[in-house]
Amino acid sequence: MPAQQEQQPERDWSAFSAPENDIKTINDFIKYKLKEYDEIRFRNFDLWDQFKEDFESFTEDTFKSANQTFIQKLRIQLRKYGVWVKKERQGTAAQALY
Repeated sequence: MPAQQEQQPERDWSAFSAPENDIKTINDFIKYKLKEYDEIRFRNFDLWDQFKEDFESFTEDTFKSANQTFIQKLRIQLRKYGVWVKKERQGTAAQALY
């Protein structure tokens, strides 16, 4: 019989501040928010308002230093659910989100 793994409690992300965390934690926060936005089904202005609140401590450099796959997924998710996010050939997803 396999040993049962102890399940860690989910982290409280409510007071998250990017400048106070390392890049791994920032990436974990972005992954958490991607999942949360999908599960709660935020759309349009509700999603935009929540995004602004959740990522208010992020700078363009924070977005650039994060895992770019997560950043691209975040941009895609925002656009998919009704939030206008600039998409240009010359710009990066990090620039578009900031």
